[in-house]
Amino acid sequence: MPLAADPSQTLPVQLKSDAALPEAYRATFYYRALTVSQHRRRASLLESAQASEDLDEIRRLLNQAVTLGLAGWKNLVNPETGLHIPFPGIAVSLSQGQSAVEQAFDDALTPDEKWDLAYETGAAVRLAVADKKKSALPATSAPASSATNATANA
Repeated sequence: MPLAADPSQTLPVQLKSDAALPEAYRATFYYRALTVSQHRRRASLLESAQASEDLDEIRRLLNQAVTLGLAGWKNLVNPETGLHIPFPGIAVSLSQGQSAVEQAFDDALTPDEKWDLAYETGAAVRLAVADKKKSALPATSAPASSATNATANA
């Protein structure tokens, strides 16, 4: 089964800014592997966001990029209330045309953290897919001995 089609295969992604925090306090985002089409869409969204000078447009594009492949999160906290934000699911929309996930990102993350998440997600997904492929490949040859056999000449 292709990795992107398996909903049980998710990859944890954490913000660089949370690296010094104990694991229990780090926001962790879980992503599925992206298809080629999704990678292209994500790259296009990030390129457009980088080129834009309109803050609302940048926010909209960046939110779309960081929600591609998102399967859930833990330890995402609203800084105003100190309460954990439960993962609402991607399909939940709000009346303003924004998804509940996008609203949670706007409420909990700084713009720099969103950019960090966008880049860390891409890197984590690529590495995980490469690791999975390596572990699934059969060995192409028998392992070589680390030492040659010594024979006694008598």
